[in-house]
Amino acid sequence: MSLVSIIKGSRLTCVVCGRVFPEGQGIVIRYKDKMLTFHSKSCAVKFFRYYIENVDPSCIDKYINKLIDDFQKYRDIKSKKKILAE
Repeated sequence: MSLVSIIKGSRLTCVVCGRVFPEGQGIVIRYKDKMLTFHSKSCAVKFFRYYIENVDPSCIDKYINKLIDDFQKYRDIKSKKKILAE
């Protein structure tokens, strides 16, 4: 699916359900030459859940663990800032 077929003026098409929605709403993720457009968070979750379930686990396991660690560090920093502000 090309960018031209996804973008219709200022309207976008959800790659999961096909719903057309205005630009500025929904979720748009650009990666290299791809543009993933989702009209709602439920369609985005459905897409990424399907992606994770269907990609070879050896390809994504280390990245999932890294993301979990990164978000844990972020939460730790955020909680320390909150404690200092009190």
